[in-house]
Amino acid sequence: MISFIREIANGIDELISTGVLSDSKRIVVYGLDRYSFAIRTILSHRGFPTSAFISEDEALVLRTKRQIKDFACRYFRYERDAIDILDIDSESVMKDDTVILLAEPYYDKKKELLNKFGFKEHVDFFNVYDFYDEVIDGTIFGKKRLDLNDIQECGRGMLKILDEFCQRNGLRYWASGGTMLGAVRHNGFIPWDDDVDIHMPMKDYMRLLTEFPTGDRFSFKGFGPNGGGEFHDSFARLIDGNTILDHNMKIVRELSGIGVDIFPLIGVPDDSEERKIFFRRYQELEKSILQDFYDTDGDLAVFKRRFPEQEAYLKKIDFDDANYVGVIGTAYGEKDFTSKHVYDETIRMKFDDGEVNVPKGYNDYLSALYGSDWMELPPVSKRVSIHTIKAYRA
Repeated sequence: MISFIREIANGIDELISTGVLSDSKRIVVYGLDRYSFAIRTILSHRGFPTSAFISEDEALVLRTKRQIKDFACRYFRYERDAIDILDIDSESVMKDDTVILLAEPYYDKKKELLNKFGFKEHVDFFNVYDFYDEVIDGTIFGKKRLDLNDIQECGRGMLKILDEFCQRNGLRYWASGGTMLGAVRHNGFIPWDDDVDIHMPMKDYMRLLTEFPTGDRFSFKGFGPNGGGEFHDSFARLIDGNTILDHNMKIVRELSGIGVDIFPLIGVPDDSEERKIFFRRYQELEKSILQDFYDTDGDLAVFKRRFPEQEAYLKKIDFDDANYVGVIGTAYGEKDFTSKHVYDETIRMKFDDGEVNVPKGYNDYLSALYGSDWMELPPVSKRVSIHTIKAYRA
C-alpha cells in the first residue's frame, strides 16, 4: 500500500535537501484539492509557511475565497490569518523569489498550462509527486484489463460462494445498497454497477470472518477479529486473488483484488436526535484519525493504532438488542439507519443466475437510500458507476 501523503512529504524533503526550498523563498501551492492542502500541511510541519494557493479555475477561486471568508469571520481572530487564494495570472504570483509546488496525477496537462503562463519547470515550479509507482504500475503493465461484464461475473461468483456458506452455516446476511436495488429492480446487477455489497449483524459478520475457509484464492482484509490493519474503513472485503484491482482511495493506493464489501450491521439509538449525534460523533472520530494521518506525514500505522476506537464505537449497541440499526462508513450516511423491523424476515430473490437474501422490508430501506421513486430508472446520463474500478487478470 502506498501513502500518497507520505510520498508527497518525501518529495518536499528532497526539495529542502537540495536547497530548492529555503527561508528566502516564497512558496506558492498550485491547486485547491486534497493534495495541495496536504502540501501546505507538510510544509508547516517543517517550518515553511505557504504564501498562497493558486488556480486557473476562476470560479473555484472565487467560491473558495467566499468559503474562507465565511469561516474566518466566525472562527478566526483575524481574517488576514487565512492563506491567500489567487488566480494563476495574478501579478503577485510572478515574483523572482517564488517557488510553485504541486502534486498532480495529470502532471503533463498542468505543466503545459504553467508553461503557458510563463513558468518554467524545475525553475519556477516543481512537481513533488507524479503518482507513478514502479511496483504497482509495473505489476499491472501488460495485464488484460477487465471490462464491466468481467467484473460483474467475478462479483457474482463470490456472492454465490458467500451465499452458500452463510446458508449452510446459519449466518444472517442481506444484499445492501446497489446490490439490493439491483436484486429488486433488475433481478441481478444494476446494468452499470461494478461492485457487490452485503451487510450482516456484527455477531454473524465476525463469525464469517473467522470461519470462512480462506486460502490461495480468497482472503479477507479490513475490520475483523484481528483489527483493521492498514485498512482505514470500518468494513471488510472478500478478495478474489485471481484478479488484480488497482485501488486508488485518494489518500492511499494499493493492489488487491476484486472484492465483495461486507458491512457490519450495528445497533443505533432509538431517539432520532440521538441517532444524529451518534452518527456525527463517528464522523468526528474518522476526521480525527485522518487528521492524525496527515499530521504524521501519511504514516499508514495510524490506521492500525487508532482502529480500536472505531471498533469500540461499532460495538456500542448490539444489533439484536436494538430497535434501530444501520451501517456506518458507507456513502449513504444517516440514510443507512432504519427500523430493525426491516430485517424481521428474509426473502430470497433472483440475482442473475442465482439467488440472494433480501430483507422483507426492502421498500423502507431502498426508499431511505434512494427516495420513494427508487423503482424508476435514472436518466441515461446518470446510468454510470459511482466507482472507477481498474481491474486486471492476475
